[in-house]
Amino acid sequence: MGLVTAEMHGATSYPDRWALTSAPISAVPDDVINDLVAATTTLRRCAQTRRALRGASSTFPASLLRIEPVAEWMRKRGIGIDVRTPDDFIDFARSGVAAKYATVHCHSDDTTVTRAGRSGIRRLVVSAPRDVDALTRHDSMPWQVIVDATDIDRLATVAQYLAEPGHEMIGVRCNLAGHDDREIARHLRDVVGTLAAMRRRSGTIVCRILLDHYGPLSHHRPPAEVRWHAHLLEDLVEQACARHRYPRPALVVPLSRSVFD
Repeated sequence: MGLVTAEMHGATSYPDRWALTSAPISAVPDDVINDLVAATTTLRRCAQTRRALRGASSTFPASLLRIEPVAEWMRKRGIGIDVRTPDDFIDFARSGVAAKYATVHCHSDDTTVTRAGRSGIRRLVVSAPRDVDALTRHDSMPWQVIVDATDIDRLATVAQYLAEPGHEMIGVRCNLAGHDDREIARHLRDVVGTLAAMRRRSGTIVCRILLDHYGPLSHHRPPAEVRWHAHLLEDLVEQACARHRYPRPALVVPLSRSVFD
């Protein structure tokens, strides 16, 4: 059963709902009990998954911020948040999470960049020169930019285009959806090879690599399996960096909502 937010339920906020757990069980409405159980399960999965990914940083979908116990956990621990949709901006704005923990994924439109700026978020994932143009039109302060590396040829083009306005390229994003481990290894070698060439030309070194939509981590798994797949990704990145003598960037794994449902 999905969670019912305070607005949807009508009156009882999440802090009040937690307080109800000290009341006799017969006095607590069934829907409140169901919501509390679901929230507790989601919070436990968040904590377990984060612990299992100790070798990498993990970021969580903004939609989880609708669950107040989870939002409180994220605020206290400085958890990274992925903002991908207009609804995500609303959830983030209501959450009280500091803007420095959020990453906005752009979709080649000015609207996303404008919303990011208004939210105080300065870290964005871009995939095309058009995205960089949008940043330049909203350049009240430098942006921290992660370039999508799904298209290797476009990666170099966007990175070069990005250097002209003076924004800071801090990382790359790899979309691993639909790829097996052998294809992922090949893609990472190509990405790191491109980064190494960029370093030779301009001295640019990225500090993080996002491995997005990795199939085995796209749904809930026991912690031991999460750790195994995380170690595999670490090894693949290490091998690619060793091959091209490139400093290993920090590994970031954005997690999808389905991991916690």
